[in-house]
Amino acid sequence: MTNPTTSSEAVDRFGDRRMTMPVVGFGFLGVLLSLLIFGVSARWSFTWVETRGLQQAWLRVCDLVEQEMLPPADRHEQQRQLSFIEHCRRDAASETRLILNSSQPKREFARRMTDRLSIFRISHLYISAPQETWAIWQGESVDTGARAKLIDGEVVLVEVLDDSPAQEAGLRAGDVIMSVDARPLSEAQEVQSVSGVWEVLRTHRRDRRRGQELDLQRAPEVSQASAAEVKGAVESRLSVPIQARPLQVPLSPSLWRLRSGTAYMRIPSFLPQVFEGEAWQEMRVALGELSRSRTQLIVDVRRNAGGSFPAAMRAISALSCKPGLVGWVHRGFVPSPEEALQYALPDDLSAHLQLERLSRDGALSLMSHSQSLCFSGPVLVLMDEETASVAEIFAQAMKERPQTRVLGWPSAGQVVMARWFELDSIGPGYNLVLPVARYESAQGQSLERRGVRPDVELVRDLESARRLGDPWLEWTDEFARTGRFPSGGSVSF
Repeated sequence: MTNPTTSSEAVDRFGDRRMTMPVVGFGFLGVLLSLLIFGVSARWSFTWVETRGLQQAWLRVCDLVEQEMLPPADRHEQQRQLSFIEHCRRDAASETRLILNSSQPKREFARRMTDRLSIFRISHLYISAPQETWAIWQGESVDTGARAKLIDGEVVLVEVLDDSPAQEAGLRAGDVIMSVDARPLSEAQEVQSVSGVWEVLRTHRRDRRRGQELDLQRAPEVSQASAAEVKGAVESRLSVPIQARPLQVPLSPSLWRLRSGTAYMRIPSFLPQVFEGEAWQEMRVALGELSRSRTQLIVDVRRNAGGSFPAAMRAISALSCKPGLVGWVHRGFVPSPEEALQYALPDDLSAHLQLERLSRDGALSLMSHSQSLCFSGPVLVLMDEETASVAEIFAQAMKERPQTRVLGWPSAGQVVMARWFELDSIGPGYNLVLPVARYESAQGQSLERRGVRPDVELVRDLESARRLGDPWLEWTDEFARTGRFPSGGSVSF
């Protein structure tokens, strides 16, 4: 028989269990419902914050173009600016909605606004993303270390940076990049960042006297082999794995002698931090010693995208040795040459000081300074279509310097004074790069959209690039030593 007490207790326990089950179920569903409500609220809040941030950034760009951009030069530019501001503000809400539909709203914001700004047809006017900002000002980016040009339809390496993935893989200037992971490259600039298996076509030549193959893609310090020493071209195909990685790109000037004896100075940028301190002082001492040795100097500003006005003045001063008016930065008012000292930009690398003086006076005179440690001998300057901004001011100043010839290709024609405005509402590192003043040389020439024309144009051809690696430097070195260019060189005066 069943014990009544035991049976009753069992029923009570069962009943209790049944009574508590709905309570437990309601609590679990309540937690789920609370989490769902919290998730929806958080998502709505995030979308609201992102929408507000993007719209604020869009309207900030509209305001900065109206308030800070360099004054229009004529009625057409003024009308273009007024039209941009009107449409920019009117479309802020609709553009924000379209941007939010993108998988990367911040990058889409940068792309769409930069497209709008392009109606002004002026340089230094775009939205800079964090990676681009860091690469420009610090020289750090995810990079292969390879630099290339499109020559006769082929992607040809023109430079391989030291201690880079490309150098470690054995790549050299003059190598032709046929494909990466079996995909042909559409632009030469892709080699800077693309990872994968690179298919490379390399040219070798045979030394008749030694009977051994010589790779004629060489470091800058190696002089040109004469045509009498080589015979017959040999090609090889290589499959080379390359993985881009964070890389510090060289920014500082460097100086050495080529094996021919010619002095060679490479200036990759005019960023202010590389024209101060002991390193720059040592460079000036070395230039002074070179001047006393009566050698010729090649100064290479190819692929130099510019930097700071005072930094460029320091470089010009180190190669001119005496004070002189280089040009004007202005917002419409250009003083007379006699007033140059009154408006002179001090030899100070502070960007704040430049902007303060420009705001106060409306104009700045860019002047070289008297130097005792400097190079006063013959100079040959190498530039190309990637020589831009204050690097073009440097090239023009060198072109007007006695005992100097500029060789290469016309420069980029991107010469205005730009200011960087933060767009914090969409995140750190996003900036509006905005032109705030024009540049005019001491002779009254504007370089914007015109650039600097070399005294001697050097033309690229595939055979020379593959055979010599850096034919422009080879030809310039021979001109420095002999006063003439090699026969067959792609040169026009």
